[in-house]
Amino acid sequence: MMFCPTIINDGRRLIISAQPVSHLVNCRPDVEIDELPGQEYVEFTKLFQDQNAWNLKFSSALRMSASFPYVMPMVTLPSEPAIEVMDAGYRDNYGIRVALRYIYVYRNWISSNTDGVVILQIRDRQKEVEENRVKNSVFKRLVKPLGNLYDNIFYTQDFDNDQLLQYAGSWLNSKLDIVEFHMIQNDKQRTSLSWHLTKLEKAHVIQSLDSIPANKIAMEKLRNLLMPAEQQN
Repeated sequence: MMFCPTIINDGRRLIISAQPVSHLVNCRPDVEIDELPGQEYVEFTKLFQDQNAWNLKFSSALRMSASFPYVMPMVTLPSEPAIEVMDAGYRDNYGIRVALRYIYVYRNWISSNTDGVVILQIRDRQKEVEENRVKNSVFKRLVKPLGNLYDNIFYTQDFDNDQLLQYAGSWLNSKLDIVEFHMIQNDKQRTSLSWHLTKLEKAHVIQSLDSIPANKIAMEKLRNLLMPAEQQN
């Protein structure tokens, strides 16, 4: 498992894992180009090796990767100058970028030793964009550009991630399947952003597997991908 909280100082991503991940951090291109790409990832265990980084608690890694203003504010790390990190979702809410980077590094081994790749996404909201047709006041029209940008940040990530997945088909010499499960988030059914869900909210999460037709189709697709046909009976 890997956590990738966002570094506030410069927008890069701090990659935290129980295994060495230097092969993912390396940004040297496979072909000659005039400029080397920027170093997007920073390896936590290398950067803080003198601070006993290998004994970081799982809950601490989770805390750094899931911050939220006021409720769970950003975390300050013991570096000079101090590195501040916040929610991983600011850069990649569903982990597609780091997953594709991992697949890219091992693409040759994958094509030689496996039947392909299955990317399983468990989403907290449906993927379709809903248009807001409510008329706004003058004040809301003034703040709307910034507010809409924040509200739509996950939708824009979906657009970017879908494009990256399409590009992956050109460099991955193997079959690539995407399976998505999602919940319904609307005014009537909404799960709070909290570490502790109510019984009703937990029931809503579980019921989403059976109550949403798309999830039933996704479950059958996943079953067919992971189990040989002769074992499905």
